[in-house]
Amino acid sequence: MLIRKKRKSTPETASALLPSVFKRLRIEDLARGFQAQQAFARAVGPTMAARARAEKLRGSTLFIRVSSGPWAHQLHALKAELLEKLRRTPGGEVVQELRFVVGPVEAVPGWEGDARRTAARPKETPPAEPEPLSDDLVRALADVGDDELRAALTRAAAGLRSRR
Repeated sequence: MLIRKKRKSTPETASALLPSVFKRLRIEDLARGFQAQQAFARAVGPTMAARARAEKLRGSTLFIRVSSGPWAHQLHALKAELLEKLRRTPGGEVVQELRFVVGPVEAVPGWEGDARRTAARPKETPPAEPEPLSDDLVRALADVGDDELRAALTRAAAGLRSRR
């Protein structure tokens, strides 16, 4: 008579199981792309995400659809800081490069629902006092003609500096 031993196993979370499922289905690159797109929306916040949306991930390059040339120019100027913030956001760790493409942002599906949920969560720690912006950055932002864009870039720069 064969006696079967009971295996002790602990339940695994769905997030722990998903990578192996994606690999088995051969959609791991697609899943990584969606995670990077969602991470971009979280990293830049709802104001900037309304004018710039992650479109696709090719290798380690995330392509961003931007609503206008001035927005693309300003985001390009903040590329290093955006990449740093994106890499600290879950799902954005794989992104090594950002490419900006001007076009209709509305044609790219957004993650607005996720950005609103993230923004609505209560913060566990009180926000730190933002460090003053460097003189060079203040002068560069003064050259931005679009008031709304200038304000969004100033908030983004202040937010990046306060996280250091």
